[in-house]
Amino acid sequence: MTTVNATVMGLDGRKADFDVFTANIGEVAPQWDDIKRSDGIVERRMNAIKFQDKVYQTGKRFITSLCSKFGIGESIFCLYDPAEVFERIQKVHPRCRIRIATEQTAAGTQKCLAATAPTKSYVDYSTLMRIITHSARMPRIKVARYEEGVVTTVNVMNEAPWEISGELFHQAFTLETPIDGYGLPSIYLSLIRESNGTLLTAESKTFRSEVQLGKDSDKPEIPLGRALNTFNNEEGFQALRQRLESARTSHASLHECDSLSKTMRRALDHQNVADVETLFKNFLTMTGDVSKKYGIATEDSLSPKKARLLPMDCSVLDLIYFNMEVTTHHRHIIDDASPMTQWVGQTMDNEYDLEGSMKTETQGA
Repeated sequence: MTTVNATVMGLDGRKADFDVFTANIGEVAPQWDDIKRSDGIVERRMNAIKFQDKVYQTGKRFITSLCSKFGIGESIFCLYDPAEVFERIQKVHPRCRIRIATEQTAAGTQKCLAATAPTKSYVDYSTLMRIITHSARMPRIKVARYEEGVVTTVNVMNEAPWEISGELFHQAFTLETPIDGYGLPSIYLSLIRESNGTLLTAESKTFRSEVQLGKDSDKPEIPLGRALNTFNNEEGFQALRQRLESARTSHASLHECDSLSKTMRRALDHQNVADVETLFKNFLTMTGDVSKKYGIATEDSLSPKKARLLPMDCSVLDLIYFNMEVTTHHRHIIDDASPMTQWVGQTMDNEYDLEGSMKTETQGA
């Protein structure tokens, strides 16, 4: 068995950690902390629920899914405490039941993942593992991991690698499947850099496909299994390649460098101080010091329009490579990688600030 297959089988061994139950929201007792903000407003941050003498921890995903289910905003907890909100929902929807997906964490505690409609079609953890382990793609799965209610697999395709600026890239796609019922499975176009194994995931609407799971009475594993085994998107990959080629010939602007820097600061776990400081030191070496280059302290000293016109010492492709390096090889110091993968997709979705500027310089010379 290959290492990759062993990774998949490691996920498969966690099936017993996941469960679901259904209840009226009035049968669920929320627990929360009162957090007083600097502006004087008190936020009630739900941290757990109690159901039939069992206490389940709650996180951001559970609260977001609950609000989505009942069409309310999370700011409602600044006006009413969670018990009042739950009581009011129960009065308005006396016969409405919710399905709550739960997980037993590595620490042995019980955690709620998401709250959804009991009739909503979804693929649970056991079903997903059966689809993956029986998939024709199984031998070519590069990455398989579970985080916060979502199973992610990176599936390498059979097509010949590309060459961009002397580097080889293998086409792949990333399948993100919610196993708690909140959201649909999504497929993102991806690339794996051959020289160091770093992964690019183009996490944006342009490079995403959603897998429709059908009506409530259908078997959701059928469309998901079909999508996993037959996925191909030649036009999408061609567009992705064009955006990378353009990134190679575009100076990174001060605005783009600062945008990635701020994204990394949000994503990284700053308890790993030494590792984080080393990353930002390497980042500064790549981009150049804005204070020395333009005599200003930060981008905030300039208008956004001006910051978009000032080139730094690297290309947009260099920023993308750096992002790939951090999200692939430094994942142990990342709290949440999604802002960084979204940065890549959103950056390639739009015209670069200095699109084609390096090509123009070469032609001028």
